[in-house]
Amino acid sequence: MLKKIVGILMLVLALGLCACGEDEIKTNINAIDATWSGIDVYQIKEAGKLQGLVSAPLFNRDPKTGQIVDGVCKKWKVKGNTITFKLPKDLYYSTGKMVKAKDVKASILHGMKNSPYAFAYSSIENIQVDGQKITLELSSYNSDIEYIFTSPYMCIISKSELNNMTNEELLWSCHPYGMYSVVNYEKGIHVNLERNPKFKGFNIEDSIYTDENIKTMDVVFNVNEEDGVEELQDGNIDGITAITKDSALLLKDNEEICVNRFKTPEINYLELNTKGKLSYRRLRKAIINIINRDELCKDLSDEIYPAYNIISKKVVNHSNTFPKEYKATYANKIKQAKKEMKKLGYKKNKEGFYAKKGKPIELSLLVSDSMISTQVGALLQKQIEDFGIKVKLSAMEYKALKLKLSKDKYDLALETFSWEEPVLVFNNIFGDDQSPAISGKYYDLVKKMQGERKFKKRTKKVKIVEENLAESFVIAPLYGGYGYDVFRKH
Repeated sequence: MLKKIVGILMLVLALGLCACGEDEIKTNINAIDATWSGIDVYQIKEAGKLQGLVSAPLFNRDPKTGQIVDGVCKKWKVKGNTITFKLPKDLYYSTGKMVKAKDVKASILHGMKNSPYAFAYSSIENIQVDGQKITLELSSYNSDIEYIFTSPYMCIISKSELNNMTNEELLWSCHPYGMYSVVNYEKGIHVNLERNPKFKGFNIEDSIYTDENIKTMDVVFNVNEEDGVEELQDGNIDGITAITKDSALLLKDNEEICVNRFKTPEINYLELNTKGKLSYRRLRKAIINIINRDELCKDLSDEIYPAYNIISKKVVNHSNTFPKEYKATYANKIKQAKKEMKKLGYKKNKEGFYAKKGKPIELSLLVSDSMISTQVGALLQKQIEDFGIKVKLSAMEYKALKLKLSKDKYDLALETFSWEEPVLVFNNIFGDDQSPAISGKYYDLVKKMQGERKFKKRTKKVKIVEENLAESFVIAPLYGGYGYDVFRKH
């Protein structure tokens, strides 16, 4: 039974412990994962689901609240611009060497120089080590530091390796503190892992971690999904960490296979250009009031679900009350939308479209050329046109879409963003970051939320930012996404 879990370990836990009445004790797991870019996670931009087994994060997050909790390190404490925590004694690398507090300091400094996510802890001005206690002195407190210390992009690497190896050597040849170590790898193809028998550091009360049943793992990358599904069905592999909806549904009736659907942090949303035809707030409000998210998601319910907030349940400090309030206030409000059009002086012409002085409104809607985006885009186009506003739909590569936004060549755009921490989401959701509807007040609210040290108070401030964003009618959340993983029940 899990007490506090780490997301990146969930699949492996399931692989090792899904009990279905079999007496066989597994000692090796074969799995397919996203390609690993290296095991020095300070140098990578994306991590495979299983990489945390080799490069253990410093702390965990409570899966229910999202709060930082003990992991490899313990007793995280924030006071003013100072953070303290402790490294337990008797932790050992796979090499047999003891993990020391000076290694934690050296690892953080290494990350500050090399990590693409160093911005989250760039406020660290000084690191003090006193026995097992580590003290971080900050120029200012930023809440995203809590997230990054629980993420797969921080770990502990020994100071001696950091001092004596180049970054190129560290990428695949270092020995981070983790449950497993890499004993063999072929770049872009596979890694062979061996258990670190002295590993400690996750709040998990299960025999897979204490009895050391799973001694080895073989992780393969870049496998064609059809081939991977066949290998899973034949029993040649034990699990796949990411799979499409079609393959997952194909496997759901197989009694030997567990199919797990989960919500991702991804949010898909509509951005409205406030510098052109939609400069009128009432017109933007009317368009947002039109949207029926249930209808947008109905035929894609195995892949997406209606979303009513930008900071979803998979993101730290999400508000549980805001989605209900947003839905009640802004969603499916056709009567309200009609009132807004009337106040703007628009009337429907003979063709059933809203016009002023004989000129109908016609808006452009840009979407990416992915299957889901084009399908949702077509449904959104229909909803807006059924209301009485002409829409020209254009599908293109996502990079081309973002370029058009940066040049103001759009009226409406369907965009996507995925991250598990609210500061980065709030600061990066605007494809058109010069929108006059987003005042300095919005970013001031984000900054206040980012500087809040108390978790519950920070969650309340996330809601305040969401409210401010909603009232500007420049960003409208539309839908979130599902992911799938699959594994054999034994």
